[in-house]
Amino acid sequence: MRFRTDKAILGLAGAALIVLPAVAQAQSTPRVIGYVANGGVGLGQGWDSQKVAPMQTVCVEFDTANSTQAQTVTSERTMVSDKYAYSNALNVSADVQVKSASGASVDAKASYASKKQLNSTYLNVVELVTVDNGWLYAAPKAMATSTNAATPVLPTSTANPAQVQLHQRFATYFQNVAGQRTSKARNAAFANGLQRLYADAGAGGRVSTPPALRQLVGAAPPSPPPTLLRAGSSPSGSASVRLTSYALSLTPDQFQRQCGDSFVAAIQQGGELAATYTFMTNSEDQQQQIAASLGVSYGTPVVSGSATVSVSQAIESSSEKIGTSITYYRSGGSGDPVPTTLDEIDAVTKGFAASVAAKPQPFQMMVMDYKQLPNFPSNGTGMPELTGFQKLAWEYGKAQTLFTTASEIYSDLQSPTPTSRYLTARWGYSPNDIARVQQTAGERIRTVVQAASTCVGAAPTAIAQACSVQPFDDLGPRVAFPLPISAGNVGEVVAALWGPTQTYQSAVFKRWIQDVNDNRCYFAPADPLFCRYDSELASLQSGISAKNPGYAALELVDQPGTCLNYGNTNSYMSAQPCPNDANSRQFFVRYDPNGRRLYPMGEAGNCVFAMRIHNGLQIVSPGYAVIGDANCGAMNPLEDINRNWEFRDSTGRDGKPDGTGAYLVVVDNGSPEFNSCLDSYSNSSAWIAPCTNPKRVRVWMTAPGN
Repeated sequence: MRFRTDKAILGLAGAALIVLPAVAQAQSTPRVIGYVANGGVGLGQGWDSQKVAPMQTVCVEFDTANSTQAQTVTSERTMVSDKYAYSNALNVSADVQVKSASGASVDAKASYASKKQLNSTYLNVVELVTVDNGWLYAAPKAMATSTNAATPVLPTSTANPAQVQLHQRFATYFQNVAGQRTSKARNAAFANGLQRLYADAGAGGRVSTPPALRQLVGAAPPSPPPTLLRAGSSPSGSASVRLTSYALSLTPDQFQRQCGDSFVAAIQQGGELAATYTFMTNSEDQQQQIAASLGVSYGTPVVSGSATVSVSQAIESSSEKIGTSITYYRSGGSGDPVPTTLDEIDAVTKGFAASVAAKPQPFQMMVMDYKQLPNFPSNGTGMPELTGFQKLAWEYGKAQTLFTTASEIYSDLQSPTPTSRYLTARWGYSPNDIARVQQTAGERIRTVVQAASTCVGAAPTAIAQACSVQPFDDLGPRVAFPLPISAGNVGEVVAALWGPTQTYQSAVFKRWIQDVNDNRCYFAPADPLFCRYDSELASLQSGISAKNPGYAALELVDQPGTCLNYGNTNSYMSAQPCPNDANSRQFFVRYDPNGRRLYPMGEAGNCVFAMRIHNGLQIVSPGYAVIGDANCGAMNPLEDINRNWEFRDSTGRDGKPDGTGAYLVVVDNGSPEFNSCLDSYSNSSAWIAPCTNPKRVRVWMTAPGN
């Protein structure tokens, strides 16, 4: 059930801001981000989670431990339809997304994610392979003076015997990690275990506010320095990870400048590989076929098993060649050449675990709020909550997706008409409307980028205000988008091009608004910022502007660039080079889905029809005929004139749509056995025959109706 809001939906680009209910604030939790390799960040190092940057000082006392000595491989695939969902599928934290939006670099994976532009009508699949060799983490330290108080512990590929022993002492806290199926769930289970470990180790209770920090929390007058927890006060026999005496001696401003608001509590070693596939087809049937082959869906990542079909196999299973864009990211491994083909990526993905075993490296780290520590002031200020970052990242992501989609549509509409990928015959808008959507989205991006810059540079007390922007409606402007055309969505195009106005509106609404919203609802079904209620969007469908039914030129699938020319009353239909514009009338037809007739453009009272040749009362070669243009009432005693046609989805041997076009079928209601398909053609004539080896057609170009 979607979360219902009663706020009005604003329409096309002119007024795109809406006010939605606020989402409840969440408590700060440990955050997992990509390892900042260039900075050589070490365990225990201070961290500024607002600026998403390491501090120079280590302000905590700790020992080191590894969470496991076994390698775990997780391979998962996720379908995404917008930039925010894409970043989340790559496990890029919202605070990192905000800093990336501000133009600053954080880590290699965040940079990879920020460069990807998403068109929401294509099928986008993220494949993420994580090889987990365990977390090096800050463990509770005994009462002895810390040796790690001033120097961070840099990650290593193996654990020393002391670390192994420490791991065994705390292993029970991380026993739930191995049972998690996705990398994000594994990270959350590890973070939960680490929090419980810190809480148990600090069971002696929080200390009173240290004198040097009293200004930070408005504490009571100074009291004697607190006594550190006694050794043996926790089940482990150790005191907890805790602030150092040096950190406790700092003033609030000094603490913020030197220690930040959190610390690097764990560093994950192993490797991570991400491949992003964009299948450039607008056919929903074809997208569903590929998604089913890959076993993916929107929402929760699908964990791949050994029997899962590879991406190259999924594409090969389709009889239509699909344009596929691939981007690739890897951290860890033996430095194999960057793959450039589907087969190479499949091979690298399958061999990634072995490659990481030969050369693991730190690829993620977890930052922990200082408030988790027992000797941090009970009313002290720690990490800012992540919710504000999430909202800002979401606003940036959907504005980016809208801008990319509008830009690609506008570019296509400026290309020569034969290369247009959109149905414009009934389109009630213009390229200028798309340009305005593009402009509005671009302005919104600039607004969010400015907010992101302000957010990461604001004072801690101003974070809530600095990191907020008013919600933006990116669904309303989509009413101006034309319906995509591609091989495989002929049924949708035929219904939208020649059906009732409501059919066209429904097709546009479903493709650009309902499907996009439904995909988001898988991600966050109860949040009105992400998932809109159906009743809110209903007015958008009826408000889509549509012209009268138009015309279409039909291309022969097996002879690209060649279209059917229906000729005139003195010639037969033939195969000719496709037109460059709508002035070549003899290529353009209008179809009546109810009467199932083809009408030539600009010839009132005429039909495109088939003629079976008679020899007296006997049909010669049943099913064979010539086709052409004549008066709809034409009769001929030697010819069986048929005016009924159908467009049927092209299917493969398995009976499923193969995404390559549509059969153009002559329908004989009186003699169903004579139902025939377009069979052969030349530059002077075209023939139909029984549907054993039919030729297929697809929309080449559309022209508007009157």
